Amino acid sequence: MTGNGVEIDDDADMAFLSVPIGSAMDYISRGDRIYVEVSSVKSVFRKYSGSIVSIHPLFGPSSYGDGVHRTVVFISDISNVKYKEIIEEMFRGYDVVSMTAEDHDRMMVSDMIIPYLISMLVGKIEARYHTRSFDVVRDLASLVEGENPEVVMDTIRLNPYAGMAREMINDVMSVIP
Repeated sequence: MTGNGVEIDDDADMAFLSVPIGSAMDYISRGDRIYVEVSSVKSVFRKYSGSIVSIHPLFGPSSYGDGVHRTVVFISDISNVKYKEIIEEMFRGYDVVSMTAEDHDRMMVSDMIIPYLISMLVGKIEARYHTRSFDVVRDLASLVEGENPEVVMDTIRLNPYAGMAREMINDVMSVIP
């Protein structure tokens, strides 16, 4: 089966969906197998509770083999719990932790949304002269470079707690007269 640039073996009992959220929901809606969705926003998948597996590996291609980033979040209130052992086996040697979709999405504000927003902001800076401050933060722009823009925007726009980022930014901005 193909669609959205993704191929899934028709004989597979389980398929991992590492695609934008809208595409993941399209596949899951088919209900033709167990889908493991790995997005950075979980609340939007509540309507599939018990019929999917929802995880979030807290590492990506650039940090997969670094030996430091070894946590996989298992979303306990969405995932079919009988698959937790399978996920633990698939990610043997990783720390598989359980949490609710709400706890996950709240955590993503500080762990992904704020860093993404900072990266996007730094990427817009056009410095004529480079100060030490600029040089220190310049590398932050690379955080979203090479990422799928739709996935980055899904992470920000679809997280029901993203407004917490605005509150944090407003707190920081309050020091400006």
